[in-house]
Amino acid sequence: MSLSANQIGIDESICIVRVTRELILINPEIIEHSTDTFQFHESCISFPSTYVKVNRYKKIVVKSDNNGLLDFEFREYDNLNNIELACVQHEIDHLNGITMFDRKK
Repeated sequence: MSLSANQIGIDESICIVRVTRELILINPEIIEHSTDTFQFHESCISFPSTYVKVNRYKKIVVKSDNNGLLDFEFREYDNLNNIELACVQHEIDHLNGITMFDRKK
C-alpha cells in the first residue's frame, strides 16, 4: 500500500509506502536514478480497477527531510524490491502532479 498526502486532500509533500517495510518520505525528490528500468503493471486508488504498464528506474537516490526535521537525509534506494521501487516513484510522481497515465508505456 502506498499513499501521497495530496490524494486525500492534504496539501503537504508527504507520502507513505508500505510493502515489506514502511517508508515515510517528507518533501521527497528523486535526485539521481539509473538508466536501467523495469516494467511494472501499476494500479492506483485514485483510479480503481485500472492497471497501466509503466517503466520505472531500477535504482534511485531520494532526498527527503529526515523525520520532518530541517536536516536532509540522502538515501540510495538500491536495496528495495521492484514493488517498493515502483511505489516510491509512483507516490513521488503524485506529489508532482504526475499520474501513472502520464508514464504509460
